[in-house]
Parts: sequence; structure tokens; C-alpha cells
Amino acid sequence: MSFDLFLEKQLRDFVTVYKTLFKKTFGVTIILSFLCLLFILALHLYGGPEVAPGKSLSSYIWYRFSLSGGYQFVDMSKSILLFVISFFSIALSRKVIRDGENLNVQFGSFFDEMKPGDFGFLFLALVGCLVIDYLLCQVNAYVYTSMSNKAFSPWIFSQTHFLRIYLPLLLFSYINKRALTKNKSFFTLKECLFLLTAFWLFNEMAYEFALFVREHIFSLVMAPFPNGTLFFIESMLELPLIAVLFLGYHSAITNASLILQSTTTTEFDEFLATGQTQA
Repeated sequence: MSFDLFLEKQLRDFVTVYKTLFKKTFGVTIILSFLCLLFILALHLYGGPEVAPGKSLSSYIWYRFSLSGGYQFVDMSKSILLFVISFFSIALSRKVIRDGENLNVQFGSFFDEMKPGDFGFLFLALVGCLVIDYLLCQVNAYVYTSMSNKAFSPWIFSQTHFLRIYLPLLLFSYINKRALTKNKSFFTLKECLFLLTAFWLFNEMAYEFALFVREHIFSLVMAPFPNGTLFFIESMLELPLIAVLFLGYHSAITNASLILQSTTTTEFDEFLATGQTQA
């Protein structure tokens, strides 16, 4: 598959997923977003770094606080979010295949298509992400404390920072593809590059959208409140923003990998119609 064809299909899928599934899944994603915030709050209380007034729990999703010092457990936040999103994505994919246009999403029965093996592989992916993140953090610490070539250090930091963001996305994308298709092989280098493009497109768009809403809307809403309350007020206000991320990452980490499995226009048309394809 050529890059321009993949990109066309991926962009169409982003639009199709939100157009057809956003209203149906919003109740489920709000509940899952709240659970994610509870996990992040626990990490924050366990020993998260201080954040500026007005910055919320979701700040830990977008920023890394383990740079050249000790490892900060709140840096697990993005991986935990991706774990929950992947769980949601696999369940949604199977429900779409089963129900088609008659999709009825209720939280009580949303995960009835999940299998024990799905949770096992996702949990292993989560552990893998945490280990990778910790090791990359240690590389950064070594670079800043031991390398004599200080001009080279910022370049290495940029590469490790990039890997801390995108390796978890690639790992969860593989686990989701493995759960939904018969193809258990890992991605080729070409497929990895295509997927990184899909990840980058949505990740950057989501970050900029969250930043825009925070600066232009939440800042105004929270203006009358004292500084001591802004952290938790903004965290609650951002629940819908986190919920919006679920379908976008579903498209980027799951549907993008499945697009790469479709080799004909007919297969892709069926993919858009149902939200999935079976390999």
C-alpha cells in the first residue's frame, strides 16, 4: 500500500469513526475517562511533582516529568490511558462486527465480547510500556550526568522523549491488531512508519485542541475560583476532553493497523461501513 493511499484512508476513518460512533459511545468513554483520572490521581498523591495552579490531572497525560532526576510514577499516566483505550477499542471493534448498524452501546454489556487473553496481552503491553519508559528515563539521566559532549545531549534527549511518547502507541497498536485479526506478525518497518504518521497526526491534534480549550475556555470559567481549587476543578472540566480522545486513538492505534491489512478498495469500503475488517 502506498503512503498517499494509507493517509487518505486514515483521514477518512478519523472522520467516519467520530461521525458514526461518537454519540453512541460517549457515555462509556466518560465513565472510562473518570476511572483513568482516578488512577492518575492515585499516582499524583503517591508522589507526583507539583504542577502549576490551573494545571489538571490530565497534564500528566501530555507532559513527562522524569527528565534527568529520579523517575516520577505519574509518567505512567499516558500508558494507563492507552491501556484503557485499547481495552475499549477491542471491545468496540468486536461489537461493531457483531451488531453492525444496530450497535447499541451500554456500559453494563460493553465488554461482553472481551476474552481473558485480551486482558492478559494488554496487561503485558502496559508492563512493557512502563519498563520502556523507565529505561529511557535512565538513559536521559546518564546522558545529562555522564556524557562529556554536552552539545550531543539535547539530541539524545529529543530522541528518547520521542520514543517515550510513540513506542507505547506502537506496542498497543500491535496488541490490538493481534486481538482482532489472525495476523500475529509484528509490523514491518514500512508499516511502523505509516502508523507513526497516524499516531503523530492525532496525538498532535489532540494536544493542540486540549491546549486551546484550556487557554481560551477553562481559564475564563475558572477565573472566579481561588488558586487552591483550580487543580481539581480543571481536572473535572477536562473529563469530556479525555472522553473525546478515545475514538481518535481507536482510529489511530487500531483501525490504522487494520487498514494496512486491507489490500483492495472493496475491503476498505467494508471497513468504513462497519468500522472493522477481518483478516
